[in-house]
Amino acid sequence: MGVDSEAWGIHTVIDDFGARYSVLNSILDILVDIMKLDCAFIANCTTSEKKVYFLQSLVRMIHGPGYRVVCEGVGTREQADFLREAGCEEAQGFCFARPLPLEEYEALVYQEG
Repeated sequence: MGVDSEAWGIHTVIDDFGARYSVLNSILDILVDIMKLDCAFIANCTTSEKKVYFLQSLVRMIHGPGYRVVCEGVGTREQADFLREAGCEEAQGFCFARPLPLEEYEALVYQEG
């Protein structure tokens, strides 16, 4: 019997997809919910038509089997806007927030109210 990940709020993520040793054809055999694209894909995405096309195609391809897409390393509003137009649902990076010390994170997450 499988675990109902949605009921528990548990999601499996492949981090840094496209970096180092990830193998494209193996992703269909791994039970994941989300693909996190490595920051290398976004770093210069608006500098050439080839790079724009490749990133847009990659996002569409990942959506095909039903995965959600998160792009990491988003540093500018231009990159965030580009990703939104490309269909990327989520992003992370300095454009949105800097890392927080543990105490500040806990105060933010556990605030009452």
